[in-house]
Amino acid sequence: MTNKIVIKRKIMGGFFTVQTWANDNHSKKISTKLINLALDRAVEIERKLTDFYPSPFNQINENAGIKPVEVDTEILNLILRANKISQDTEGAFDISYASVGHLWRKARQNGILPQKNEIDQARFFINYKLIEINERAQTVYLPDRRMKIGLGGIGKGYAVDKVYEYLLENGLSNFLVDGSGDIRVQSAKDAPRDWTLGIKNPFSKSEKTVGFVKLKEGSLATSGDYNQYIKNLEEDRKYHHIINPEEGYPSVDFASVTLIGSTTIETDTYATALMTMTKTKALKIIERIPMKAILIETNGKVLLNKPAYQMLKGAA
Repeated sequence: MTNKIVIKRKIMGGFFTVQTWANDNHSKKISTKLINLALDRAVEIERKLTDFYPSPFNQINENAGIKPVEVDTEILNLILRANKISQDTEGAFDISYASVGHLWRKARQNGILPQKNEIDQARFFINYKLIEINERAQTVYLPDRRMKIGLGGIGKGYAVDKVYEYLLENGLSNFLVDGSGDIRVQSAKDAPRDWTLGIKNPFSKSEKTVGFVKLKEGSLATSGDYNQYIKNLEEDRKYHHIINPEEGYPSVDFASVTLIGSTTIETDTYATALMTMTKTKALKIIERIPMKAILIETNGKVLLNKPAYQMLKGAA
């Protein structure tokens, strides 16, 4: 009988998978219980933060242009953190992208591209600086009924971190948390080897990889153009779900961006931000973020920042 434990659950539109091993301190029964409790926390986060159906977070959108909405500390802190990332990325990451993002969501559902005039009108409301936050009263207000916000670019990474933290606090020492490709790992001191994580080939329809990295602890997240997209045959263009806030359209320079860092909320959000940028802007940003960056252009060329280059050179 193997000591390996793998538990998989559908959460946030994909699958969250936790992998660990039973040991003298935690039996298979105890480890399984802990993992399920940690995944329950991810489900709780999804129900609170979703904008696909009524939720505490979505009350903000439903009351746009009407009144400020009182939120709990968790939602308030996430919005504040998202806005800080918006500042750091010069607006490339912006939760008010949902003002246009909802148009693209509908387009993916019915297979019909949004009209340019619709996008131009909605794009006017993509500006995180317009979000009115009263920290003392814990309220959030969107000043126009047409403005929308969404935590899709930050919520999954946040949930992965919370699952990770729960397991670590409850004594697990060697485990992996995978939230639909946003991964965080922890290795025990006596672990025989590091975790081996694959980076998906964005041009492959199967699960082929472009390479592997070994990680003792930390996070790896990839944003790519290979999920949730509409293919326009006339233009020979793929309209994916990651929106450039300035243009209101999906970015075209990168097929995927992979970041390796300490926490998943960092790797997930900054990978999303880099995916929206032009190559020129992305190269400027990755030189000042404390993460390893692997960017694959739509022409197949691979770009690395210095920390990533040193990591891969050392592994060779």
